[in-house]
Amino acid sequence: MHSEEAKRELIERYGLLSQGFDRLTRSNFESYPRSITELAMIGKVGTSEYLEAFLGECTVKDLHGLAVNRLSVVGRERTDVFAIVEQLKRVGVICCVLSNTIALHWEKLTSTDDYPSLGIFEHVFASHLIGCAKPEH
Repeated sequence: MHSEEAKRELIERYGLLSQGFDRLTRSNFESYPRSITELAMIGKVGTSEYLEAFLGECTVKDLHGLAVNRLSVVGRERTDVFAIVEQLKRVGVICCVLSNTIALHWEKLTSTDDYPSLGIFEHVFASHLIGCAKPEH
């Protein structure tokens, strides 16, 4: 994930205050009210509400640019992780994923062109689709 670069862009280019960024992106499920990111992670808000929350905190109102920024935090596949999964599967271990994710990121993550290795898991659970996220539930 490239969150530091994305944060810097939101602050410098879009005029988002640092404390606003921290409030919007908090994802530890340790306090209330839940952040917009936490709500998106458990499927309580969708992509449009998520992006609108960021837009409301920015002085530069560029919805498309914000969407690109929020997508930029999703990195590439980590081949070392998938190599471990392959080893585990060879010895009979059932491998699954519970991903804390939001709808915006999920669209990218389910692209078999960008993330072909996700298909090696027996089950893939996206937090925003099942309504719970780590470590909340």
